[in-house]
Amino acid sequence: MSMKYVIMAAVVVLSTSVTARELTLEQALQLAHEHSHTLREAEANRLAAEKLVSAAQAERFPTLSVDALAKFVDEVPSLNIDLAAQVDIAREFGSKETYQTDLRLTLPLYTGGRISSAIALARSGSEYRAALNDLERDRVFLQARLDYFSLTRSAELLRAARASLRRTSVLQDNILSLYSAGAADSVDLLEARLAYTRADFQVQQAEISSQSQRITLVSRLGLPAQEQIELTDPIPDPPQELPLVAVSTERPELRAAVAGIRAGEARVRSEKAGYLPTLAAFGGYSYGKPNIDPFTNQWNDNFTVGAKLQWSLNLGGGTSSKKAAASFELDAARRRHDNTAESISRETELAYEQLRLAHRRYFSSRTEWDVAAANYDLAQQQHQNGALSSNRLLEIEAVLSHAEASLAAARVDFYIAQSAYYFALADERLGKGL
Repeated sequence: MSMKYVIMAAVVVLSTSVTARELTLEQALQLAHEHSHTLREAEANRLAAEKLVSAAQAERFPTLSVDALAKFVDEVPSLNIDLAAQVDIAREFGSKETYQTDLRLTLPLYTGGRISSAIALARSGSEYRAALNDLERDRVFLQARLDYFSLTRSAELLRAARASLRRTSVLQDNILSLYSAGAADSVDLLEARLAYTRADFQVQQAEISSQSQRITLVSRLGLPAQEQIELTDPIPDPPQELPLVAVSTERPELRAAVAGIRAGEARVRSEKAGYLPTLAAFGGYSYGKPNIDPFTNQWNDNFTVGAKLQWSLNLGGGTSSKKAAASFELDAARRRHDNTAESISRETELAYEQLRLAHRRYFSSRTEWDVAAANYDLAQQQHQNGALSSNRLLEIEAVLSHAEASLAAARVDFYIAQSAYYFALADERLGKGL
């Protein structure tokens, strides 16, 4: 064998022996959390809202302003006085060269609630963004769990399909042996061939579905589409008893609605402050040439201390209209909160009912599989003794295959419904493993 074929064979062996990546549910949740672009966007918005709170709180502190000026003019005003013949007085006002630096420190003493309402508005915005961030995180966790369990479900259905294919293959061989011995006819052979063809297609369909679910999951986790994974978390049987239905009080949507009410209240207070004056104290320092004395071209400085009272009112009713608009927006926010609370309560109840249904479906499927498995074992014995026709045995095997697939799907469907219930409750277990 030439070196070329040796290398090609080695490549084929290596490519077919690539180890699949082992993946638990907890690892999948962590990867989905790290990969989600929408979650990163929500987190950035949350951090930006926190900085806006700091900026609003900083308005309580003094403000330092600096103004520096340097200029040159080719002509300045002058005063000429003629006192007598050959006697006059000329005096320039200002200087052709001016250098001036002014520093002022301003401290707000009273703003009528403008600063406090601005801080409250910024805080409500931060709470709103934090709620949206938590909502996006829960959505990422929910979708990752659904993708993980969907792939698990496809893998279980593939195992069931392969088991059915093995049984129909054995049945086909047995019926062929009976046909050779004259104990079966052509119809039995055709029925066995049909059952095997159907089982083979079910395997192919399950393989394609499993590959599709794998691609969906690895894309969700930020892994290459060619990444082969092996889900290592065994899916336990659902518990015998379900917990009582709970009421969600921590849903991010509800927290966002509460933040909307607080923002509306802050806007109302801010518009009320429009009726009130503002009072600020200030202190200043000025240094320059000629500065306060325009007749002496010298460097000098001075200090200034004072207070400023400012008040303005729109005579067209603009302030009252803004206040009324803010009040209506607050009422709308309260109605939105009530509607959100009702929706969350309804979604929680529905999610719990779906969980109950999945729970009952699993135990019903397990009973069905127990009966179908026992019936198939008994049917095999009767078929071997000649007391059961081949067609009837194939029908019983088909019932067993359906029951086996239903049981595999029902076990995983319970945890899918449980994930939706965790999401409805904003339960911290949503972001944890099994």
